[in-house]
Amino acid sequence: MWFRCLQILIAAAVLGALAGCSDSRRAERPPWRAKAEAVCLAKGLVSESASIRPFHEMSGPGICGAEHPFKVTALDGGSVALNATQTLDCPMIAALDAWVRDVVQPAAQARFGERVVRIDSMGSYNCRGINNMSGAGLSEHSFANAIDVGGFTLASGRTLNIMRGFNGADEQERAFLHEAHAGACGHFTTVLGPGYNIFHYNHFHLDLALHGATSRGPQRYCKPVPQANLPEPPVRDAMPDPPAVEEEMDIARTPLPEPALRSGPATLLAELPADAPGLSARRPRAPALAPTRSVPDMTAARAEPLRAPRPIASEPAEPPLISFGAASEDGAPRPPRATAPARSAGAPKDWDVTSSIGR
Repeated sequence: MWFRCLQILIAAAVLGALAGCSDSRRAERPPWRAKAEAVCLAKGLVSESASIRPFHEMSGPGICGAEHPFKVTALDGGSVALNATQTLDCPMIAALDAWVRDVVQPAAQARFGERVVRIDSMGSYNCRGINNMSGAGLSEHSFANAIDVGGFTLASGRTLNIMRGFNGADEQERAFLHEAHAGACGHFTTVLGPGYNIFHYNHFHLDLALHGATSRGPQRYCKPVPQANLPEPPVRDAMPDPPAVEEEMDIARTPLPEPALRSGPATLLAELPADAPGLSARRPRAPALAPTRSVPDMTAARAEPLRAPRPIASEPAEPPLISFGAASEDGAPRPPRATAPARSAGAPKDWDVTSSIGR
């Protein structure tokens, strides 16, 4: 009997030891994750808004989850929408905002002259293994600490797809996507894109995993290696596009309708009909003028009684022309030589000298 009791005690001790060993080896979420969330919130790096709403704590399965996650529908103050609501922690939201503001928008303005208004995401929180492989270590997606970006949409509606454009034929689109990828390496600790492996052929994977620290900051993992020689952006004059010009017919060359030729107090514009050619349809009609006294018609001539024609006054006779003789040696004309008047009665003082000037 005592031997039977001894067997039971030994079995219980073994089971207790195994249970204690199991509890000591149970996986726990690394404490640096909760600390990173707390620091981000304490610094106010993320503010609640209509596009960033706090979500309840996520715990499990296993160690998956986050203490202070958010539901996010837009970035950069709500100006850059996400194609679907994403669940992210505070550090990831702050890093995404900085990346969009410092890298994505300047590159889009330089390459295309317009802003990015939407980011196409392919997933954020998901408790799974790396590359969705069974038995692999947990991905940063399991902690709301990662996001997959598949493309961008510009204000004009143009889409920039990573799968087609990262190594595509469009030079400016390819350069923009490479700049977005390379710039992300300064804001995230893990950046993976097309060319890294077959699992990232169509998107950028961005996360804030803790890979260690260096003298220059956190250790970063950026693949593929960013290209150094990218095409230059097109030259832009930084001037806004001119407004659309409304082509109008020259009114001066347009025949005016008959009512416009009438006299009166109204203006020419008020006299023209609404459908007169050469006038913009947007031009408002002139307001009706208050009635005024009629203007007498001055075109009709007043009737006057008939009168006898007045005699035409004779014009005064022209003065006699004075002819000059030959020029003197110095070139000045000299008066004609006086001819002796005909002899008449009386002394010379009684002669009419003017009668001897030739005409």
